[in-house]
Amino acid sequence: KNGYLFYTYDSVNYLVKYVGSDTQLTLPANYNGENYEIYKYAFFRCSSLTSVTIDNSVTSIGKGAFRNCTNLTSVTIGNGVTSIGDKAFYDCDSLTSVTIPNNVTSIGNLAFYGCSNLTIINYRGTEEEWGNISKFSAEIPSSCVITYNYTGE
Repeated sequence: KNGYLFYTYDSVNYLVKYVGSDTQLTLPANYNGENYEIYKYAFFRCSSLTSVTIDNSVTSIGKGAFRNCTNLTSVTIGNGVTSIGDKAFYDCDSLTSVTIPNNVTSIGNLAFYGCSNLTIINYRGTEEEWGNISKFSAEIPSSCVITYNYTGE
């Protein structure tokens, strides 16, 4: 569907791969009218990607989903996402900004490892809510500024 490969297993919809050529993506609003998860390694080594907007119908970002997307500079995560998997943005060394909703309850191990240019996280919740997220060893660069109660695009 429009360059996206989906798979449904046990009543759960998964976006398993992107085979299109767009560099600035806004992920589909739904799959056959239903929510879906981004499967592990779905965008692995999509080096042409420069920005991704994840729709509110996405419920989780799988392990390594955007790993080695070396030209990815910005990511906006929709309000439906509750978990960001291990190594989700691993070695996205051009990544400079991420917008995270306050619905996220966990950020996996090494999720932002190698994102040395990540300078800002726009968080849609309070500082207290941010503190309550299970972050394991997410490897958010120490120089990264977190903006709380973010309301922008």
